[in-house]
Amino acid sequence: MGDLVCITFTLSGTLYDVWTSQAVDFQSFIAQFSTTSNVDTKRWDVFERLDFMNDLHAFCVKNSFPFPFQVNPPVETDEQGDVVKKVEK
Repeated sequence: MGDLVCITFTLSGTLYDVWTSQAVDFQSFIAQFSTTSNVDTKRWDVFERLDFMNDLHAFCVKNSFPFPFQVNPPVETDEQGDVVKKVEK
């Protein structure tokens, strides 16, 4: 699930990732192109986000639609899912 940090979106000029964005920001972005049901949109826990992103990606691929999120290269995360910054030598 740490890969969710690699999936980003821009809302009102601010860059967010799917993993750490606030529920209100995530919901505001996806409301532009999707409706949801059976999801607590005030919370958007990580498992719901993962399910949503998988379903959205499959839908986009099946229908030849562009995926509305930016997918970035993987990053290293610790056990809590926080990004580990590598020190350049």
